[in-house]
Amino acid sequence: VFNGYPNTDRVVALDPASGAVLASLALGANYDLTGAAFDAATGLIFLTENNGVGTRIVAVGAATGALVNSSTAPYNIQSWSGLAVQPSSGHLWLGATNGGSSLVEYQINADGSLTELRRVDIAAQGLNQNEISGLSLAPDGALWVSSTQGYIVRVNV
Repeated sequence: VFNGYPNTDRVVALDPASGAVLASLALGANYDLTGAAFDAATGLIFLTENNGVGTRIVAVGAATGALVNSSTAPYNIQSWSGLAVQPSSGHLWLGATNGGSSLVEYQINADGSLTELRRVDIAAQGLNQNEISGLSLAPDGALWVSSTQGYIVRVNV
């Protein structure tokens, strides 16, 4: 669980079966995160930052909460945004209300920086009102997008 509301952002790991708290980590700065995802392959947490210029995707160490690297997003990510790491490719996906109907796919580099691979316009799939508020990947690898309009859509990328 990612919480960007307190003065120091916090990540809480929960047992999926019982909901019991396994660990809690205060991040090294007040990012006011608006979206986040954990990449098990690198041990990094990627988050979208609200506190600051509003266009950074920040990589922090999952063990320490310390800043490792940051990359500039192609649009403002200060309000609603979503990040998801695709296990099959190891790529990071970004979507946000200010990104219109665009999803961005990134390669995660060894130093925690990101390289943009492509942008996918999902307007024809019913998300065309600057409404992307979150991303999630299903166990089968399908990408799901939540909308500020109150629904969730499986998208083809």
